[in-house]
Amino acid sequence: PAHMAAALGVETYVIFGPTRVKKNKPLGKKVTVINKNLPCSPCQYTERWNVCQNWRCMSEITVNEVIGTLSHDTNKPPLPLSIYAPSDGRKAAVGTPPTLADYYPRMELKKAESWDLCVSVIIPTYNRRDILLKCLQAITNQSAASSICEIIIVDDGSTDGTQQLIESFKAEIEMKYIYQAHKGPGAARNVGIREAKGDLILMIGDDIIATPKLLEEHLRVHSQKREENISVLGHIAWSPEIRITPFMEYITGPGGQQFSYDHIKNARDVSYRFFYSSNISVRRKFLVENGLFDEDFPYAAHEDIELGYRLSKKGLRIVYCPAAIAYHLHYVTFDEFCSRQYKVGQSALLFARKHPELADSLGVLSAIKVWEQNQMLLPLYQSAISELEKLDLDILAHINQDKKPVSEYIRGLLYSLYGRTLSIHKAQGIFDAQTANNYATEVVVTRGQMPKCSIIIPVFNRVEFTKHCISQLLKNTQYNDYEIIVVDNGSTDGTQRYLSSLGEKIKVHRNDDNLGFAKACNQGAKLASGQYLIFLNNDTIPQGKWLTEMIDLAKSDKEVGIVGSKLLYPNGRIQHAGIVFMENGLPVHIYRGAAADAPYVNQCREFRAVTGACLLICRDLYQQVGGFDEAFLNGCEDVDLCLRVGELGKKVIYCPASEVIHFESVTPNRLEHYQENRKLFLTRWKDKIGRDDLAYFAADGFEVVRDTPWNWVLRKDGQLYEYEQGFLKDDGRSLGGQNGSRTHFLGRGCPNEDLLTRADRLAEEGKLDEAIAAYQQAITQSPHTVTAYYKLALLHHNRGEIEEAIANFRHVTELDPSNVSSYHNLGVLYFKQGRLSQAEASLRQAVRLDDQYVEAIYTLGRVLLAIGKLDSAAAWLRRCLTLAPDHVKARETLRTCQERRFNTGPPVTPRTDHVLNVLVTGGTGFIGRALVSQLLAAGHRVWVLTRKKPEALRALTHQGVEILCGDITCPKTLHDLVGQLRELNAVFHLAASLDYFGKTEQLQQVNVVGTENLLTALSHNGHAGLLFVYTSSIEAAGLVSLDQVPADETISRPPASPYGDSKLRAEAVVSEWATAHDVDCRILRLGNVYGPGTPAFVVPIARSILSDDSMLAALPAFGHIYLHLTYIDDIVAGLMAQLTGGASGIYNLVGPEFVTAMDLFSLVSYGLGQALRIPRGGTSTLDRLRERREQLKQQGRADLLSYITAGDGEAIHRAYAWGKARDSFGFVPQVRLMDGLQHALTWAIENRKLGE
Repeated sequence: PAHMAAALGVETYVIFGPTRVKKNKPLGKKVTVINKNLPCSPCQYTERWNVCQNWRCMSEITVNEVIGTLSHDTNKPPLPLSIYAPSDGRKAAVGTPPTLADYYPRMELKKAESWDLCVSVIIPTYNRRDILLKCLQAITNQSAASSICEIIIVDDGSTDGTQQLIESFKAEIEMKYIYQAHKGPGAARNVGIREAKGDLILMIGDDIIATPKLLEEHLRVHSQKREENISVLGHIAWSPEIRITPFMEYITGPGGQQFSYDHIKNARDVSYRFFYSSNISVRRKFLVENGLFDEDFPYAAHEDIELGYRLSKKGLRIVYCPAAIAYHLHYVTFDEFCSRQYKVGQSALLFARKHPELADSLGVLSAIKVWEQNQMLLPLYQSAISELEKLDLDILAHINQDKKPVSEYIRGLLYSLYGRTLSIHKAQGIFDAQTANNYATEVVVTRGQMPKCSIIIPVFNRVEFTKHCISQLLKNTQYNDYEIIVVDNGSTDGTQRYLSSLGEKIKVHRNDDNLGFAKACNQGAKLASGQYLIFLNNDTIPQGKWLTEMIDLAKSDKEVGIVGSKLLYPNGRIQHAGIVFMENGLPVHIYRGAAADAPYVNQCREFRAVTGACLLICRDLYQQVGGFDEAFLNGCEDVDLCLRVGELGKKVIYCPASEVIHFESVTPNRLEHYQENRKLFLTRWKDKIGRDDLAYFAADGFEVVRDTPWNWVLRKDGQLYEYEQGFLKDDGRSLGGQNGSRTHFLGRGCPNEDLLTRADRLAEEGKLDEAIAAYQQAITQSPHTVTAYYKLALLHHNRGEIEEAIANFRHVTELDPSNVSSYHNLGVLYFKQGRLSQAEASLRQAVRLDDQYVEAIYTLGRVLLAIGKLDSAAAWLRRCLTLAPDHVKARETLRTCQERRFNTGPPVTPRTDHVLNVLVTGGTGFIGRALVSQLLAAGHRVWVLTRKKPEALRALTHQGVEILCGDITCPKTLHDLVGQLRELNAVFHLAASLDYFGKTEQLQQVNVVGTENLLTALSHNGHAGLLFVYTSSIEAAGLVSLDQVPADETISRPPASPYGDSKLRAEAVVSEWATAHDVDCRILRLGNVYGPGTPAFVVPIARSILSDDSMLAALPAFGHIYLHLTYIDDIVAGLMAQLTGGASGIYNLVGPEFVTAMDLFSLVSYGLGQALRIPRGGTSTLDRLRERREQLKQQGRADLLSYITAGDGEAIHRAYAWGKARDSFGFVPQVRLMDGLQHALTWAIENRKLGE
């Protein structure tokens, strides 16, 4: 009935007890839930459900609470007063509205219980008059109210009539009201503690509503534990009177920024971090003798935790009592809490200065790095949060995606954004407090608490991975005392030059030849000065507290010898979660390919070995066992080291809290010595170690259904999982494989295991006919198995039976839609058959499922190239090279793609049936070359007008380009050249002088007079009925104010530069001529053009970031100005569209998005793989920048900084709308700024435009 009522829009009130509110409550805007929100709820289908005896979640919901909820509905008139009846038999006065005392009636104590403690309740308050009233009503209505000797309200400077409220409040308990100037909650509590006369101090917040038995529960624990040093922590839940948002759930749940009771591990001995002063009791004598609140803390942030820390040194023990429940009647918004986190950061710095040993755990050591590297992302995060919070998660909870409610995905994304944003605000608070108070930039922690660590990174070539690894290590490592040692094994690709550029930041040892991983590690260890050695591969990206977690684990137990991290593939799947040994004696990574949040990969536990890609060991122990055995060459040396450490009785521990992304085996010739290493390892260890993989599976609740050298098939919770160890081979290469195993859900049925084992054996023996028959028999027994179909497809492919292979791979995708390898294999096979559209669809699905799948990305690029989609092909091939920079075939294919794009090879776009005669002026420029290539590719006849025969177009002459040598500023020559042309259909006038602050006379001569000369030549030579396209600039439209963003073509302001003025005058000339001669004329105002082939924008910004120059220091002064960049491909697409549609007029031809200068610098910085660091002390202001602009203007020069800051007053932005172009000729810009910048940066780096 409740669901029906909610669906009909009826006001509905629903009472919940042990069931899950989020999952089961009716959906609708007029639904109100009434429940107790106890710590043990919800418990349905859990162990608590079976053992619960009192069902407090239902029995404690009183009639009056329900009535109270109804009466507080502000959308309805009050209920008749006659229905109010306190459950203790008291009569509510007629005409008197109910109070909280009516909802929480006083309960008489059982006679068997008595308390010999007198309690002083202390409530500091500041401008919360209305909530304070409810707080007082709840405190005076306690079941153990007779034990309260006084209630002390300390008013910390309120101005909302709090004093009048207290004076009018009537209670049987003695009340003291103390007013003080506003000094903060810590100072207010101190006043109350000094005034108190009770044995026990109960501290309550002024927005806390105590349940009737709160005090009774505090007293019960204190009566059981009579020690003076005992403190009792009660539980605080959100009040049922307020709506709980996902953000409020986050900060009291996963985030733990407020009342994080879920993080309490031992209720009988709680950490000082839970000394929450909103619901805690402690003996007054212990407080007075051992210390009160530190009044240097001005905010409600860390002042109570700091006291808890000092008291814990004096022996304080905190006991958690979840039955002492209070409700937090404070609706918290995201923006409000961000401001609070800023204050938390300021208090954290003060905390760290008083207790330096806590600096790391308070986040102080990493705060500057966090703030400087993430401040530009704040607006993006906050905007994303604002949009996501608009979604109704209750409705989305009933829509599933991959067997999970969509709401869970949204909630997970929100939680991630909440965490990042709050941490940035906290870091900002620390950063600003340091700057404002001239504190040291770091709080130094003694080495006694933080042992020095030596991070040793052996490298051989792959400089791009080494750069990324070291930059991310410096960025992400939240640890103070470490050194980096790089051992270069004879790299030949620029690694040495890069390492030299780092100066004294790292120690470098260089070998002339590649001596292998073990030798390099041993060399690095000899240079190390740290207590702990950490061996780290150069194809890794350390995350967060990766090092701190490893050190903490190593220090926790003297028997720990080695600690290994959790390694993740770039797609977030498990690469390493410990090493186990199979029946053949070889080591293998357990659960490779599993989800990173799976319970069985998040247990801190002992293995016999962990990977050397990220391994920690004490230096003394390392020396004791003799380091890595150099007999191994790039394989098995890490497992061998672990086993030798184990023989000494030391533990090898897997630490899932230490996370590192690992690209795995990207070093050239990494597996060259696999067979020799395997033989040496088995000779040494096979008889000493036994199999242990099955034991781990059993401990994790898996049943082993099938176990072969090929793979494991495991069953858990009624589902089957396959962890593949390899793929069938095709000429030495796996058809669909890539580095790393894949996990496949096998479906509801599984064939006879003996039959599959037999089929595998037959395939290994090369008896393919018999193997195929065995797999087919397995499929007959169980039509839902994935394994048999997949291996059958591979066998058919090896025999050249393509259609049969395709059919079986399609069966796999039907049974397992997430099987990435099968989609890739289908794409490969379709490509071989020339079925390009089907190949594209299959490969796009593969990449959609795994955007790090290098071979699928590469093959997709090849298919798109074959289809003729050059831009998309180039984008995917660049993506492939980003993931695998040494992919030779991808680089060759990209070169072919670029050559075809600039038409040095065969045409790449379909030729039109109607060939046009086209004249292009400025055809040797950046835009002109790209346009000419597309015109030729479309089959048109092209003339290019240039001042001299350019080298850039020589390669195109054989395809029909005719070059006219002349200057538009010379009327006679221009007249003669145009006179040579016959039946001209279209003219693209691109030629122009681009000097932004150039001399007005020169700009007018080229851009205005030159355009007039061209138009006159066309008229005199009888070229009528043609299409004339003039490429103007957004500079002609002028800069706009913020309220005009984005500006359409109707908005026009005076140009900000001589260049813009010349283009505007040229527009007028063109329009007047077109009207007079009835010519179809298009004036296209191009945005700021960028892309591969031009240094515009990207190169100067990148150089500024890499060199930390003055422009970067001035960024805060002009970072708010909008810019509108347009990728070259979008410009050319807009120009080509003129040949097929549209009408005369002025159009903006701009990119899909405009950004602030700050965002643009941030995106370029991101593309460079490093953080945007704005130098401190930058004093440039917008006025000073404009002074510099005027100086350059007088000199006839311009730079990027003067260009960006060209505006005056409010008209400073470049942001324009492209809707008119879309409606006229279908122009829709396709290349997003982030993608375009990456392409431009790749070109700049490859062509050494950024320097060495």
